[in-house]
Amino acid sequence: MKHINKTRLLIGATFIIGGAIFFQGCKKEGADLELGAKPVVDFKVVEDTDPNNLILVSTSNVPVIPYWTVSTGFTPVGDSARVNFARAGQYTVKMKAYGMGGVDSITKTINIAQNDPNACLPTKAAGFIASCTQKTWKLNPAAGAYAVGPNAGDGSWWTSAASEVTTRPCEFNDTYTFNFATSVFAYDNKDDFYSDGYLGTVPSQGCQPSANLTGEQAFWKSNPNYRFEVLPGGTKGLGRLKLIGKGAHIGLQKAQTAGEINSGPAGTENIYDIMEMQINAGGSGHDILKLALFFGGGWWHFTLRSE
Repeated sequence: MKHINKTRLLIGATFIIGGAIFFQGCKKEGADLELGAKPVVDFKVVEDTDPNNLILVSTSNVPVIPYWTVSTGFTPVGDSARVNFARAGQYTVKMKAYGMGGVDSITKTINIAQNDPNACLPTKAAGFIASCTQKTWKLNPAAGAYAVGPNAGDGSWWTSAASEVTTRPCEFNDTYTFNFATSVFAYDNKDDFYSDGYLGTVPSQGCQPSANLTGEQAFWKSNPNYRFEVLPGGTKGLGRLKLIGKGAHIGLQKAQTAGEINSGPAGTENIYDIMEMQINAGGSGHDILKLALFFGGGWWHFTLRSE
């Protein structure tokens, strides 16, 4: 594996993008200004601990700074990258690299023959969220189920009180079910919702039947056929939970990755940072999952309890 001066290469890469064309034909006092050979990038795939955990290793012809894009959503940077593929299937890996002489990229397909037998362990994010079969969650019926603040983990702008459990029963009865084998996320609002003022429904507060969600807001009704993915990264390094499908959400409808939007879903996915995973929290027999969603102007936080 090559060891290179990354600061030097970053400066060189910027130099290339901004002025390589100009300098190709320039001479200074009779001497050619050479940036070096254009990189021809390539990489090999090495098995790490098992066939589901692989290492991507740059084998480029000159020192480069590789940027990887894996179809699982993982985007590491560096000469090598460790990648977990939890499920069998076909994946694409793109390596784009910057060298002193230019930029090059290559894309390869990786075939994973089996599901990772360790992926559904409760110590892994996917296993904690979905178990090895499926797992159902509700908002934790206690103070702090909702919170919002300027930073991940900070609910200083507003945090829900214990009284919200009884004043918003039609939110605390919602269920969020994750199926490990199929990656299906099922949302069930129990045919009602809390008419918070931002939704514009009448009356502006209190529980209402789901039929009163109309127009684009109707996408916030129950749906058993959403998808989910567990991605690496997150502010705590525990991973991120991506819900896929128009209207897929946890907690407040307006809290979306695209912003705080009350007229209906703004996109087809929402991404939550996993902030905490507690197994059998306090000996209660329930697991606790804490999530945080960045909506552009701050972070909404949701605390869930397993059923």
